[in-house]
Amino acid sequence: MTDLLTAQAAQHSQALHVHMITRPQADCILLIDTVPRPITEEDALWEHYSQRSNVSVKLGHPDIDPAHYPMLLPLNVAKFKDSRLLEQSVLSALEELPSQSLRRGAGRRITGWLTSSEPIRSVARHLAATMIQRPPMGRGVAWLRLQDPAVLWWLWSFLSPQQRTALLGPIDAFWLLDPAGRLVALRAEPIQAQAPQVPLTLNREQWQDVNCIASLNLAIREWGQAQTVGARFDSLCASALAAARRARAAGFTDYRDVAVYARFALEIHPEFDSHAVVQARLAQRNQNDYFTSLIADLEERDWQRIANECAIVAAG
Repeated sequence: MTDLLTAQAAQHSQALHVHMITRPQADCILLIDTVPRPITEEDALWEHYSQRSNVSVKLGHPDIDPAHYPMLLPLNVAKFKDSRLLEQSVLSALEELPSQSLRRGAGRRITGWLTSSEPIRSVARHLAATMIQRPPMGRGVAWLRLQDPAVLWWLWSFLSPQQRTALLGPIDAFWLLDPAGRLVALRAEPIQAQAPQVPLTLNREQWQDVNCIASLNLAIREWGQAQTVGARFDSLCASALAAARRARAAGFTDYRDVAVYARFALEIHPEFDSHAVVQARLAQRNQNDYFTSLIADLEERDWQRIANECAIVAAG
């Protein structure tokens, strides 16, 4: 554990405490994704996890293992043990973020911290209903994995204000760490007219973006610079999403192929595929060709030239 990580955890923990302590009950809910790793008795979370007050988000689909149901852990940060657990969960969330850890398949177990004025079971029912979706493409039921912060962070950027309100439902604020390790608060935006609460539904274009999330997260992991690029992170991620959309529009559907396309937007240039060399390769594509096979013979010096020339065009 580095001093920088410890300092970052302390900063995020303090921000959460400041927000939670102003609530009448100084309460919040820790959301845990049980898919990456089960919680064992050696975990700092075990004491709270084993209490009866913890609530499962019971997903209404027979093919989902109940052992993989997300878990809600209520905390009262005015109590020392709960305050300490909040601190530990922030540190654990930061420790899960490095690319080398994610490449090993460890996953992110700490989803985030949320507040609600409604009972925890109401929050659980809302999340369960929102996670089970029916895409408009006629493919049955889909599990929208909101308990994965790497999914929720991307999804939030796709949604309209009305959809964000529908996603949160009884949740006042949802705090999570983005891939850069920044503490982000998801809150519904004020809507002028009070409309009746409706369930979250996504349109066809949004589902296409959702289908890019796995590729985008793989691209960020392989890139490995999310926590070092600073203020450029958001614009780079927007470029990666735009590249993933172009890849799918060009007919590339393999998620690893799309991930490489998005990663080149991060590593080479946001418009790398506008370069004549890349355009020529794309023009040669047969229906079943992979993007990676089309550019397999390009070497590091070729990519450097592509990056340099794209930068000159952008600057001109």
